[in-house]
Amino acid sequence: MANAGDKFMYQPAHGAGYGEAALGQELTAEMTELDLKPGTEVTFLEYDADSGWPLVQWVDGVGIDRITTIDPAVFDSDFV
Repeated sequence: MANAGDKFMYQPAHGAGYGEAALGQELTAEMTELDLKPGTEVTFLEYDADSGWPLVQWVDGVGIDRITTIDPAVFDSDFV
């Protein structure tokens, strides 16, 4: 169970960005810059009140702060 403020690194075994993996196909160059890429550090914020999924904050490839819900199974396997 994660706690608010815990840091994790997105390290998927498949090597794809989070959005790319969810979509199941390669993203455009522009969308790749906005995707949660392998090696990105995230900060756990809380569990989403509606879905119960982890909410994480991170910075995309163009420097924009983002908050994303993460599938709990993916969070357990791909965030270290």
